[in-house]
Amino acid sequence: MPGIDGGVRRQHGQRQPDRVEARGGHCLGESAKFVSEVAGRARDRSPFVPPLGQPLWPSFVGPHEGCNCLERGPGKRSPALATPQAKRSVRLHDELANRPGASERPSRRLGAIEKESERLPVVPGDGRNRGCDRAHAIEASRSAVRLPKVALPKQLHSWHRPHARVRVGRVDAQLGLLHRVARSTVTVAAEIPPDHVSAPVLGTSRFGSGTVVGEGLVLTVGYVVIGAQRIRVTDVEGREASGELAAHDYATGIAVVRTALADVPPVRQGGTDRTAVGRDVFVVASVGADERRSASGAVTSLEPFDAYWEYRLERALWLSCPNPGLGGGAVCNAAGELLGVVSLNLAAVGRASLAIPAECYYEFSVELLRYGRRTSRLRRAWLGLFCQAFPDRLVVAGVIPRSPAERAGLEPGDVLLRIDQRPFSSREDFYQRIWAHEPGDVVLIEVLRNGELMEFEVESVDADEFLA
Repeated sequence: MPGIDGGVRRQHGQRQPDRVEARGGHCLGESAKFVSEVAGRARDRSPFVPPLGQPLWPSFVGPHEGCNCLERGPGKRSPALATPQAKRSVRLHDELANRPGASERPSRRLGAIEKESERLPVVPGDGRNRGCDRAHAIEASRSAVRLPKVALPKQLHSWHRPHARVRVGRVDAQLGLLHRVARSTVTVAAEIPPDHVSAPVLGTSRFGSGTVVGEGLVLTVGYVVIGAQRIRVTDVEGREASGELAAHDYATGIAVVRTALADVPPVRQGGTDRTAVGRDVFVVASVGADERRSASGAVTSLEPFDAYWEYRLERALWLSCPNPGLGGGAVCNAAGELLGVVSLNLAAVGRASLAIPAECYYEFSVELLRYGRRTSRLRRAWLGLFCQAFPDRLVVAGVIPRSPAERAGLEPGDVLLRIDQRPFSSREDFYQRIWAHEPGDVVLIEVLRNGELMEFEVESVDADEFLA
């Protein structure tokens, strides 16, 4: 079970990042002019914003008088911006109106009704814009633009093309594609009884992201909902409904929540193979009940991953971008297809994250939804150990309360030496030796404690049953 690095916001854990504000920028049509100062100002406000010079948030500028594509502006064919929050758009400082060379032309606010008193100062075009040479907002504007509920990606976007595209890192994706994935992303809030075995580690109030994969079905990460007695699901519009845990697979780390929340479109089904390495992806995750954020990167590898809580994935998605929000967000390709579910931020690797492949759900969805667990896989033993790997040793970092390891007498600080009277070569090898047993088998663990050799007989259990 991961701790806070996995994206679970505990009851007294990290605060929710503030909503980022972008500044009005120059509308260059197809030109790629980045707003570096936006990233600079936002850097101190959110841990998910790239370094200076790699901006995250776009600037939104509406069509104006004389534009030949007036009907393509925000609020017309841009559902991502046609929201009440989007109506609070551009407000320029008074001194800009007196800027030499500036003229005044009416500008349509984002989704709002234009008023005579609301005019946006503009400057003559620089000749680089193909579609509308006069559609410019003053680049030096000091006005704040409140982003809508869907925090959009990295490049300036022109609203003067019928099929305007946005660059998500290196992914060219239509704005509607990102908005569609954001609509399929929900917030999962779980309340856990204080006496549940996971409560001391993960807390009793947890929040995560989830992705709608079918009618009333939300795919998320297991550590958000382990032991939940009450689950609430909230979509991007702020609608809320109750949910229940439909399936949980401790071996892969995925969980499925069944909810009565209606009219939330499911994300498109995707898959991963070796050709996915190097492909561009983007991640959408919730950071609050009705707010979503995105990050972009690439699949750097499909390799095994093992962690300290008796966990190993044979094919984990290693991503070059961080998780922009709570754990459980969707990893999608350029077609908007679900490739995986974000599980962890990898602090040791830098700005990187790890995701569980989506086929862990899609390939076994029938048995997961019918039985609440994977039944086609052989049941395997579980001890309840937290194992910290060092270059020359494997150390017990902790034990789960009331787990077989605690009942047998294992303690934090014990140096693991042998399993079943045989040495092991790595943490992965140690786990494989445990999993060679079935639940109920006795596993012999030899440790070094305070210079003394000790051996423990640990009666194993089934992890899914123990953590239910």
